[in-house]
Amino acid sequence: MQLGILLPGIIKQKHPEKAGILTGAYIASMNLSSAIGFGISIPLAKEAGLGWQGSLLCWAILAIATLILWLPQVKGKRGERKNRASKSTTSIFSFEMWKSPTAWNITLFMGLQSLPFYILSAWLPDMLMAQGMDQAKSGWMLSVNQFTSLPATIITPIVAMRISNRSILGIISGILMTIGMVGVGFGQLSLIPICMVLIGLGNGMAISFAMITFGLRTESAQQAADLSGMAQSIGYLLAAIGPILIGLIHDLTHSWALPKLSLIFITVFLIISGAFVGQRKPVLKKIQKSDEKSYSI
Repeated sequence: MQLGILLPGIIKQKHPEKAGILTGAYIASMNLSSAIGFGISIPLAKEAGLGWQGSLLCWAILAIATLILWLPQVKGKRGERKNRASKSTTSIFSFEMWKSPTAWNITLFMGLQSLPFYILSAWLPDMLMAQGMDQAKSGWMLSVNQFTSLPATIITPIVAMRISNRSILGIISGILMTIGMVGVGFGQLSLIPICMVLIGLGNGMAISFAMITFGLRTESAQQAADLSGMAQSIGYLLAAIGPILIGLIHDLTHSWALPKLSLIFITVFLIISGAFVGQRKPVLKKIQKSDEKSYSI
């Protein structure tokens, strides 16, 4: 999570001209790794005889390898860091970002696009089994959703770098997810795979659009990191609460009707939020004051 927060700032600082490609590759690799992890954790524990401890150890080894690969990013040259600090006349604090209405809308978009993913990851099999789908097939629907998001995660940031009206990406992602959610809520079981493809494509577009926005709507690596930290921390906190609330609603109503309607409303609000996220003006506007530079909202 912390590495994910820092990456938009690093991309903006070191490779701004390749932000679309690098962001797409990052999100796609993250989704692919998650899909593989979901698929092989239980086989490692049971069929390979490693138990849950051994299965977790495999991922711990990968985490250590990631740490080793990350070390060159934090070493740097002390002299260069001092030189950059002495030349900098701007001090950007995270609380400035937290006062920006635009930053809050981006944060809302981040949370709204994450909510359906976490809710479906927790409750989709139960929803589909309540409609009559068998357990094995309902579990595979999550895999379909995850894998179909990969093309969208790669393509969306690249497109966002090249088009003038970026808001269309946020709108399309929300529309795809809304159509898919309506199908899950009220469609026939035979249409569920198609709905999963639509939701996967929409969710892949939305997460990549949100991540590339951290760099596109800011003017420095520090701002990108601040916006990323704000949007991902609040956004994922909102998303984490979603499955709990949906489960509570189901327990109170003894039905999946209201939870499904809630998912549809979430994606409708995602369309509205996405229409504003793609605007081109920076989150914080730079203002010149005599020889000093300061940032205001």
